[in-house]
Amino acid sequence: HLEDCSATLIGSTTILTAWHCLEFYGDLSRDILFRLPPLAPIAARRLADGGGMSADWALLRLARPITGVTPVLVNKYFPALDKLPVSIAGYSGDSGLGENGEQLTWQKDCQITANEWFRVATDCLAYKGASGGPAIAEGTIIGVISAGDGVSLTYYTPSSAFNRAVRLHRR
Repeated sequence: HLEDCSATLIGSTTILTAWHCLEFYGDLSRDILFRLPPLAPIAARRLADGGGMSADWALLRLARPITGVTPVLVNKYFPALDKLPVSIAGYSGDSGLGENGEQLTWQKDCQITANEWFRVATDCLAYKGASGGPAIAEGTIIGVISAGDGVSLTYYTPSSAFNRAVRLHRR
């Protein structure tokens, strides 16, 4: 199965992405590949995940550490979450965006429009391929991009869903 999604380096050998990006990956004889240009692709294996769309997150361990890049911190809790401006970022596979359909896209200063325990809605626009990318506020990850309508709505899984797993596995 081939799925192009985004991911965020949260430790020298740990990346965070969306569960649905790995949902149909069942061939353990083939590596999951993480690409960080200009480096060659790095093999990764699944460490932990939320197990479904209601907890759409996954952690992977890279076969070798990435150096020279500062990992992004995952935030545990924001007491005034609804009032913070949110930014999202991801690599898009939508046609017309960048060479070979791969372009880093981001939106900043988005507003939270709905907040449920398992997902948060924003007025950000995320293109196909941005799934697994970070939702960021005040310089830390507050969620993982899960879904969107490609027009004016993006959902992310809040970091409260995966904080425990991050504390156990990040290195």
